[in-house]
Amino acid sequence: ARDELRQREQDLAEFQRTMPTEEPPPEHELRAHTRLCAQLRADLSDLRVARAARRGSGGLTLTLATVIPALFIVALGVWRLVSGDPLLGTLLIAAGTVGGIVVATQWTRTAPAPSACRDLEQRVAAACERLSLPAEPPTHEVEQRDAALRDALARRAEYDRLATELHLRAERLRIRREETAPLHETYRQAADAAARAAAAWTEHRAAAGLPEQLSPAGALDFLRAAEAARDKLAAVAEAHGQLSALESARRVWEQQATSALQQAGQVSTAAPPSGEQLLARVSALHEALERRQEALRRVAAARAVVEGRLGRDSAAQAELATGRLSEWQARADHLATSLGEADQQLAAAAKRCRDAETARRHIEASADVPAAAAAVQAVTQDLRTLAHSWRALTLAGALVSRTLASFTEHHQPRVLARASSLFAHVTQGRYMRIVQEGLHQQLAVVDDHGARKTTAQLSRGTAEQLYLCVRLALAEEFGARAARLPLVMDEVLVNFDPQRARALCRVLGTLAPDQQVLLFTCHPGTRDMLREELGDAVACVELAGRDVSFEPASQPSPHPKRKGAVR
Repeated sequence: ARDELRQREQDLAEFQRTMPTEEPPPEHELRAHTRLCAQLRADLSDLRVARAARRGSGGLTLTLATVIPALFIVALGVWRLVSGDPLLGTLLIAAGTVGGIVVATQWTRTAPAPSACRDLEQRVAAACERLSLPAEPPTHEVEQRDAALRDALARRAEYDRLATELHLRAERLRIRREETAPLHETYRQAADAAARAAAAWTEHRAAAGLPEQLSPAGALDFLRAAEAARDKLAAVAEAHGQLSALESARRVWEQQATSALQQAGQVSTAAPPSGEQLLARVSALHEALERRQEALRRVAAARAVVEGRLGRDSAAQAELATGRLSEWQARADHLATSLGEADQQLAAAAKRCRDAETARRHIEASADVPAAAAAVQAVTQDLRTLAHSWRALTLAGALVSRTLASFTEHHQPRVLARASSLFAHVTQGRYMRIVQEGLHQQLAVVDDHGARKTTAQLSRGTAEQLYLCVRLALAEEFGARAARLPLVMDEVLVNFDPQRARALCRVLGTLAPDQQVLLFTCHPGTRDMLREELGDAVACVELAGRDVSFEPASQPSPHPKRKGAVR
């Protein structure tokens, strides 16, 4: 118990040395800063989109581009009215007027208000001050701050875990000390009792006359040896008594044997035989008795054999009693003849078997066998060719897997970091990070409380948002290292709630200046949402049967081939 307690104290001291020297900031403060960082990213994105929408001179262009066709339709209606077609003229005038009013109203509604921009600027400034960031920092600084906060959260969680473990170990040590305190007192009492017993043994050994070097255990062995010697002496005395009894019994037996032989007439009464003579005669009589019993056993065995073969049938026993040996011999000869015929049939069957074996050898030596062997060789060659192809394909697959693993190892961290940023923006900070876990590196998300969830635990809409953010991050990484290919998406906002759908629209707006984004949809609500969030940065192509109408973006772009589009 003392060794265990000492080991526990050493373990506790060693564990205390592993504790961090400085305590990280509180967890609630770190989580508040993490949520503030996510909100800052969203506000910066919204602020940039709003400024881009208000900086352009597309309002006048959009107004002229929509009012001129409306005026043309009104003029055409007046001409048809003057030409004598009042119905068509009235319809054209009404259509032109309504179209101009609707387009002008839509443009007025999509233009961001100055107060909204000021509110965003104030929120961004307040968040930057709390996070110790410069005013309107670039995206990579916000990402670095977010990564630093996540690392601080991880360190805080590890510190809390170590502190809890330290407290538990200290508490277990205290409980163990309380448990071992009675044991120490018991040990002291046992030591005192052992000392008293040793003194008593010394006195007893001196009184009994035992050697001084004899220990208690040795004394027990000594006493056991003495008891064993006493038992052996008693056994010797008992053996002497038994020998005397046997001698008396021998004399009685000799008298009885002599009397029995005299009665049987084997010896004369005048000169009694000695003991050896008596034994020899008794042995001879015993052997004669054994020979008689052996003869009786043989007779019984022969009778049992006969009964076993013939049974207890009275007719068979009567037949056996007749003793007609000649008839029995004739029957045996007939059976021998039948046995010879059976042997001849067996020899004929063996000859047919040998003939069949010879025919098989002739068939193997015929021309059909080489042809079959050639076919087998051809199939074997085909098998070798296929095996060679399989090895080549396997090697190619291994090379592709190695290349894919290398790409994943070098580029996956940046892709996951960018996807985490996009996913946090789309979910308004509900989920802060995307990670991979397990042997198969499956995707999982970390919410704003630090809890992990797999894709199976997410709703369908959230899972689609996760995969879409990962694909957008992959496209950005590929475009940064190779060519920026167009992003083509079809009905990606169907399962999103309105808030997250609008957030994703803003994300697409940040991608459109550097990469062509094509979004196909059959829902007018999706089109209107994009226009409300991105304003004139959207070029709309409407497909209705075979008629195609194109409504370009009013704001010119330095990359005319990289414009977002909505079907």
